[in-house]
Amino acid sequence: MGAVVFSPLRDAQAAHRIMLLSPMAGATAQQGKGIGQALIRHALARLAAEGTQIAVTYGDPAFYGRTGFCAVPAHGLGRPKPERRGLATHPRPAFLHRPAR
Repeated sequence: MGAVVFSPLRDAQAAHRIMLLSPMAGATAQQGKGIGQALIRHALARLAAEGTQIAVTYGDPAFYGRTGFCAVPAHGLGRPKPERRGLATHPRPAFLHRPAR
């Protein structure tokens, strides 16, 4: 029905564990039913329980804002570099941030 994938990010200046949400997908026939939002909330809760303090993603602020992400100015964070080679980042213009709660 859907999937969310988080990858760890490196930031030499960050004292916190940072995870990148990308990709996120849902079955077309199931979209609009809240499944993606529920998957994101569940994954973020698990990450927080495991010590993740910051999650970031690229995408639509209206969609991701429903799970606590907020837009960050372009100068606020550099382009993410996943720790595992070969992972692509989504080239959307909005960079979103969700601090741990």
